[in-house]
Amino acid sequence: MGVVIKQSIKSTLWSYIGVLIGFITTAICYPRFLSPQVVGLFSLLVSYSMLFSQFSVLGVPGVTIRMFTHFRNEGEGHHGFPLLLLGSILLSSALFLAFFFFYYSHMNEGKDSLFINNSYLLVPITIFTIIFLILDAYSRVLYDAVIGVFLQDFFQRVVILVVILIYAIDLVTINEVILYYAAALCLKGVLMLIYLFARGELKIVSDWHFITPAIRRSIVGSALSGMAMSIGSSAVTSIDKIIINDMINLSNVGVYTIAFYFSSLIVIPSRAITRIATSLISDSWKENDITTIEDIYKRSCINQFFIGCFIFLCLWLNIDNILTVLGHDYMHSKWIIFFIGIGFLFETSIGVASSLVFTSKHYKVTVSFLFSKVLILIVGLYTLIPIYGILGAAIAVMVSSISNSVMYYFFIRNKYNITLAVNYHFVVVIIFFVSLFTIIHSIPQQALFLDIIIRTLLAIILAVVFAWIFPVSDDVVMIKKKLIYIIGVLGRNK
Repeated sequence: MGVVIKQSIKSTLWSYIGVLIGFITTAICYPRFLSPQVVGLFSLLVSYSMLFSQFSVLGVPGVTIRMFTHFRNEGEGHHGFPLLLLGSILLSSALFLAFFFFYYSHMNEGKDSLFINNSYLLVPITIFTIIFLILDAYSRVLYDAVIGVFLQDFFQRVVILVVILIYAIDLVTINEVILYYAAALCLKGVLMLIYLFARGELKIVSDWHFITPAIRRSIVGSALSGMAMSIGSSAVTSIDKIIINDMINLSNVGVYTIAFYFSSLIVIPSRAITRIATSLISDSWKENDITTIEDIYKRSCINQFFIGCFIFLCLWLNIDNILTVLGHDYMHSKWIIFFIGIGFLFETSIGVASSLVFTSKHYKVTVSFLFSKVLILIVGLYTLIPIYGILGAAIAVMVSSISNSVMYYFFIRNKYNITLAVNYHFVVVIIFFVSLFTIIHSIPQQALFLDIIIRTLLAIILAVVFAWIFPVSDDVVMIKKKLIYIIGVLGRNK
């Protein structure tokens, strides 16, 4: 768990620096300098590229996570595994190009002219996304989950912010901004490739004899389930924006995208923990070390839930201030943020459940769960959008997230006899944050930014005091003991 904590801290640090940059970009620069239509275009470029790339990678990231533990041998060049990855990149890119040119005319049918005129950018964006997805999974199983977070959550956002700022001072046109935005999305794939080559982790070594029929069958099985997982995962994160564009318009995609961004802050720490924990759980399954798996799982549940509740609290305490900053076009985003946020909060409460099941011998079940989630989401979108507009999309996302979390909870409890440990800790955490919201919300409204500072600082101080007094988890207790030790050492050295 020490590796998890160390890399999670680094990943979370880069993620939250990226969140700050993303906040400046999304909450301040986008509404001030770009129309909702352009924001919607940016969102669709990301959504389509993720959907296409996840379909095209043929489950290779999943194969990497599940199977690399059998290939791991640095002295033998990992038995040719890097060569398999480079070959898969070429195959995946070719498959995408064939599909894209077949689907191109249908994708543009009846769409906004802004999207039609820029849809060709999906070619480079998707190819470099394929490169990043495959090599990021490889980097993670090498116990380096930080570089992927750095490139995607920090570096990419810095480049995008710079692009928006040079547009704000009239150095480039809006068409050039769109091109530079596409280039920013491509950069992470380029840099990940350079990084792994520089580390010597992409040695061209072949060892075909190592791939026995048993390993080959496992690779194929993992690829099929991984492909299904990839398509399902990308559908969950992308299909809502695509359907909103089809049923309403590009401007509403832009409004929904920014609201979704604020809700997604809740799960950033969870994803950082999951990235590195997945590799450790996979190795633990190989050794049938159920004790370690259960320990990682239970700690992740309460830790992620506590952090998720804190972020949700800060969002909801400042929701009116956030909408004021966003401007008139986004004033009806309040309940979109709320409903999506509740769905994400449920996801944090089950910790690394999806990784636990995916890396086990029952990994095929994750495909069923994911496609159930996609089905619930699509039905919800087509049912609720005609009634409630983009708010209906938010409700559909919440329902699908809660349903998926419940499925994982009961499966893990029944199949592995590992309970979620929904004990009094969870209850106390919920009571604390509800009470904290009630108290801070009653404070009279101040000037905009002063009000944000006061409410957020109070939430931080009281949450830290609560975590210090109440043993939320073993990890918090460990951090507390280390801080007390450091303070004691510093005191003795005076």
